[in-house]
Amino acid sequence: MSNAPKYHRKSLRLTDHLVARAVELSQDDGLGSNVVEWRDVGTVGLTLRITRNKPIWYLRRRETTIRMCDVRDIRLDEARYIAKHVQLAASRGRNLRDVVSVLLSYSDLPIAGEVSGTTRFDRDVEAILDHGIAKREHAKNRPVPDGAVLDLEKR
Repeated sequence: MSNAPKYHRKSLRLTDHLVARAVELSQDDGLGSNVVEWRDVGTVGLTLRITRNKPIWYLRRRETTIRMCDVRDIRLDEARYIAKHVQLAASRGRNLRDVVSVLLSYSDLPIAGEVSGTTRFDRDVEAILDHGIAKREHAKNRPVPDGAVLDLEKR
């Protein structure tokens, strides 16, 4: 008997609960050398491949299969977003691996040494707020031009 892994494929609508279940399944000793693939029926090409300690997002197309990243690195909605943009890029003849690489660089992948896990969006919003506060402080400290003193007693 050969030691080739057995593939178990299923098409279903992936949910956050199923993705969490995939992580649990990947850590189960009973999985052994089996490979479980769940294809998302709601998103063309998005596949969740579960092997021992490795639940991985894949984009499957007729011409190629692209390994994206570990399921724990990006959420289901982000994986769907990437899959939809790859489909659009394919229709325009783009290099799909480059498209995936660029889109993953803008996702919420964990950054080494970062404990809080803030997202790129949160950092951008924080920078905008800091800029606005700095502008406000600068405006508060500007000298009042001569003749521009308000007489509040007349009101």
